[in-house]
This record gives sequence, structure tokens and C-alpha cells, in this order.
Amino acid sequence: GTGHSGAWLAYEGGFFREQGLDVTLTNIPSTSTVLQAMVAGQVQLSGIDASAAIQATVGGVDVVLLFAGANRPLHAVFAQPRITEPAALRGGTIGITRPGSATHSAAKLALHLWGLVPDRDVAFRQLGQNTAILVALQADQIDAGLLSPPATTAARQSGYRELINLATEGPEYPSVVVGALRPWVAAHEGVVQRVARAYARALARF
Repeated sequence: GTGHSGAWLAYEGGFFREQGLDVTLTNIPSTSTVLQAMVAGQVQLSGIDASAAIQATVGGVDVVLLFAGANRPLHAVFAQPRITEPAALRGGTIGITRPGSATHSAAKLALHLWGLVPDRDVAFRQLGQNTAILVALQADQIDAGLLSPPATTAARQSGYRELINLATEGPEYPSVVVGALRPWVAAHEGVVQRVARAYARALARF
């Protein structure tokens, strides 16, 4: 997704190699599963949802947030054409990937802005992958869903109603932040600095 473009462009552009880093990119959907992989020692650094990472830290997983790929949420809420306003979502379902993900945090943020209460006014439906949210909209299995680029373009072209674009209408909030476990960061400060240099070059290229 767009929030992970910095890591991909740093890899594809050779900026990690320039910093003497041998990096392997692994696709792990959602922050909750990324944090499990970090605790298991399978992943050292990853783009993660800030809200979920803070909640994990409160729960005992010591996560440090290092640098943000975006200073605003990247998601937009798209709904079936019959949903003419956010209040019409009351009693309906909204698609997310899974709890503890960026889509989950963005959905809670949008509902808060509309004065709707998660799980009481609107039910979340877990769909696992970002692409599955658009598919569920197309199959009319959900009333609305959280999408990020490039799926937002497809949703607009297909006539789904954009209830809010958090990238332009949301608050300043770092939605995807590169993070790691604090003990690993403390033991690998030089690696973290080199990753930051490569990542910054990648964002400039983007």
C-alpha cells in the first residue's frame, strides 16, 4: 500500500544497499500480525499503525515508533451508493482488514468524527486483506469499507460514494510509522540510522 512505499522504494532503488544493508521485504498484513512476528524475532522493522502500536506497548510489548511515512491517515471511507450520508451507516457494517490494523484505526477515527460509536452503531467486518474490502463492496457484502490508494481510484471509478477522505479531511496523525521493538533498536542503533537514511531518500524519490 501507499503507506509502505518508502520501504519498497528504498529496496527497489538500491538505497538500503547503499547503506550497507541486506534487506528482505516480507508482506505481513496488519499491524497485529507484524507485532507477533517481531516478538517471534522474524521481523525487525516494519511499517505499523501508530494507534495499534501504542496499544500494544500499553499491553506489554515495548514498541518504539521511529519515523512516519505520512503525516495524515491514508484511508478513505467508501460506501454503497444508497448510503447518502455517514448517519445512514447506523446499523450497518464497515469493512476493515482486522482489529489492530491501520484500517481499523482509520475506521474508528471516521466514526468518531461522525459521532458514531464502533460496535454499537456500526459493526466491523474483518476481511483480512485490503483488496478484499473492495471486493466485498462490489459484492454488496458490506455497507462501507476503508480503502487506500490505489483501491480508492477504482472505487471512485466504480461509483461508490466517498464519505470522507481522511488524507485531506482527517486530523494530522501519522497513520503508518516505521517501528520496532525497543530492545532491538537499542542494540542496533547504527542499523536504525542507516535505515532512516535509506527511507528518507526513498520518500524524496517518491
